[in-house]
Amino acid sequence: MVNLNLTTYDHNVKDLTGQAFGRLTVLKRHGTNKRRQATWFCACCCGNIIVAVGTKLTYGDKKSCGCLQKENVPKPVLKHGMYKIPEYRVWLSMLDRCRNVKCRGYKNYGGRGISVCKSWLEFKNFFADMGRRTSPKHTIERIDNNGDYSPENCRWASRSDQGRNRRNNRLITYQGKTKPLIEWAEACNISFNALVYRLNAKWPLERALREPSARPKLIVEE
Repeated sequence: MVNLNLTTYDHNVKDLTGQAFGRLTVLKRHGTNKRRQATWFCACCCGNIIVAVGTKLTYGDKKSCGCLQKENVPKPVLKHGMYKIPEYRVWLSMLDRCRNVKCRGYKNYGGRGISVCKSWLEFKNFFADMGRRTSPKHTIERIDNNGDYSPENCRWASRSDQGRNRRNNRLITYQGKTKPLIEWAEACNISFNALVYRLNAKWPLERALREPSARPKLIVEE
């Protein structure tokens, strides 16, 4: 049984007794660690009692006994063997973009407030809702680009479909018709990237849409 009746150390240390930090409530001063930092007995809402460093509590680095971190980590898929299928990799990438601040794409997903619904933190639920991809060219798409990853806001879509749904997809009006840039590229038999390059280079719209893509020349050195 934990002994909470220890002598209080260092009277100049701010008393944290009774204060709550996340899931932890400070019960009593514990002592001082080897780094001369004040430590405290804390009760976690899950029932555990731990000793925590005071500065970690006040700076927000310690919010539970460890139970909070365990809940936020997706449970590994061990029994069904589906970790080898493409849909599992899509699921992992989705979580990474929304939850890993070190991920290259985080700023456009988690950094924008895009999250994954609680049910989809387990792969079996994600797979039950989404099923297999329509083809190897299909990947997950959010119907509302400002919405979260959830069953009602996601579908399998090709890159062409996703191009139509991009937040930065430009609408172009030509000969009285207004279409997304990717649809003009398809209609004029030009690659999407080539059309973007032409417009960014200030080509006249007529020329950008109508000039055929140059074929590579064969250069033979004599």
